[in-house]
Amino acid sequence: MNQGITGGKASKSNQRSQAKENAKARKVAEASSPSQVTKEPTLEELFSGIIYHWASANGQIVGGVIDQGKREICWAICLARLLQALYNMEHPHDQITFSFDELVGQIKQDKEEKSLGLANLKKAFAHISVKGMLKTPTKGVGMVGDKGKKVQENFHLYEDVDFSNIRERLDRSPVALRLEIKNKLSSNRGEIYYLPKKGIITKNTRLHCILLIGYGMTEQGELYFIGQNSWGELWGRQGYVRIVINHKCDIICRKD
Repeated sequence: MNQGITGGKASKSNQRSQAKENAKARKVAEASSPSQVTKEPTLEELFSGIIYHWASANGQIVGGVIDQGKREICWAICLARLLQALYNMEHPHDQITFSFDELVGQIKQDKEEKSLGLANLKKAFAHISVKGMLKTPTKGVGMVGDKGKKVQENFHLYEDVDFSNIRERLDRSPVALRLEIKNKLSSNRGEIYYLPKKGIITKNTRLHCILLIGYGMTEQGELYFIGQNSWGELWGRQGYVRIVINHKCDIICRKD
């Protein structure tokens, strides 16, 4: 099966729009009083009808929103966050993060590939399983002699799963959703995103990974999943989106 060519970055027009918004946001921040403290909204403040999520359960399991910029590294960010969640759930007194940059540097790109994107999933899975991912203790946290330690894990791409399977897995840990980049996704500003029916993946398919960290119910009674994207906080609603899945799709998670 063809893996596609991209690692999921926003369209150029969307990047320019976000750059302008970033500049405007910086000016507002610089004009603010130094003593003013801005509190990040909780998911409950962003979305109504939430049933469960991993953003605050048992400590800081997955971390905050990341902006990948122009780098096609959504796959590496999702894998690092998946491993972070699994490790932190099993080690509640040793909350840590993992280096997605180190993972990107370890995955060698094939000459025929146009970008370091989702085509490298199998290589990344094999690398994490055999050599592990670099562990980065949070400031003031971590065991003595822990610097440079790597953690191994087995991940797998499960294709053509339905929403009930995703919800069942989310009760155990976060999962990553593999999807095709569409205009409505790139330009999302907080509205519910209805995942389109999966098409045939070719070498020109623009693929992306979004971390799913919970689920809830809309006022209309539709089950939605909470997605944490890697396009910064100006995308979606503070970097998050509600996704309704009515068709079979592909997910990445710990291998059964």
